[in-house]
Amino acid sequence: MLALAQADRTRLIIESNNAEALRLFKQRGYYTSYYVRYDNPSQLTPAELATALNQLRKVVDSGQVSALSFPIHWYATLHEQLHRPEIDLLTWDHHTRQWTFHLLP
Repeated sequence: MLALAQADRTRLIIESNNAEALRLFKQRGYYTSYYVRYDNPSQLTPAELATALNQLRKVVDSGQVSALSFPIHWYATLHEQLHRPEIDLLTWDHHTRQWTFHLLP
């Protein structure tokens, strides 16, 4: 029987769009991130955006996650409107070179 090596919990990010599933990992000491699956905020109506932000606040306030993960087009909106400084914001942009990020505010 092969023994599986345990991964160091500090070197992993457990990511899902199911906050309840992430709760079990967070309770066991893993760093968890809720994957934001909403459309680009510029394409949402004001009501849809408000609903999305309220849902994300509930996820953060539940204590089930360490971070939110999302494409770059959500960063400004979440940074300015989420009003939850205790949560980490993890973002990416598939079409930008790494050096470009150093030029962004």
